[in-house]
Amino acid sequence: HKDPLCEVGCPYVIRGFDFDYLGILWLNDLVWRKNRWVVNLDNVYGSALNILRGRARREARKGIIGPDTEMILHNIKKGYRILLSRAIRGIYIWFEDEETRQHVEKMLAQS
Repeated sequence: HKDPLCEVGCPYVIRGFDFDYLGILWLNDLVWRKNRWVVNLDNVYGSALNILRGRARREARKGIIGPDTEMILHNIKKGYRILLSRAIRGIYIWFEDEETRQHVEKMLAQS
């Protein structure tokens, strides 16, 4: 594209591509709570996860974090890992959730 600043992609679209700079919107699908990552099923929209999301919702109604919830959590974390690894020169991240932002900043300060 003539203007690379107008390109938008999800983790699966940009896999295999590297960009000088990236801007990431870290939304409430993955948040940090009580020393662990938590997936918010109401904010997971990937069509590839529809069936799995339905099964994870059934687990949530039973009050459990079962294998389907764990699989969605794994996939969402993998998606963010892909996004975070595509920038060559710099990355800008906007966080919707304050606790998640603070956790990521703390992790980056330790590295």
